[in-house]
Amino acid sequence: MALVIIKADREGNIIKLEGDVEAILGWDPEELLGKPIVEIIPFRYRERHAAGWKRWCTTGQKMVMGSWVRVEARRADGNEIEVNFCITEREGMVQAIVETPASPRLPSLDH
Repeated sequence: MALVIIKADREGNIIKLEGDVEAILGWDPEELLGKPIVEIIPFRYRERHAAGWKRWCTTGQKMVMGSWVRVEARRADGNEIEVNFCITEREGMVQAIVETPASPRLPSLDH
């Protein structure tokens, strides 16, 4: 199993990466640092992501945080990969854990 931990600030910019970033997402970690987290979100889900992020920042309401789900992640080459995904809030930052291969036992995030 391969694992990536992504930390983003409240503005949604990636501030730290750990793990097999190149193996899972195809990105050189240095290329992703400072970029918006939406770089790894498929285009068709970005609007929904933006609404959820705004809701969390303004109201603190968490819809997905703390639960493991299966989602698609966008790789550097534009292809998608199904991954297990869990997002948490820590010290005013967002921490996303991405692992592969995705488990068919986890619920798929209904996009």
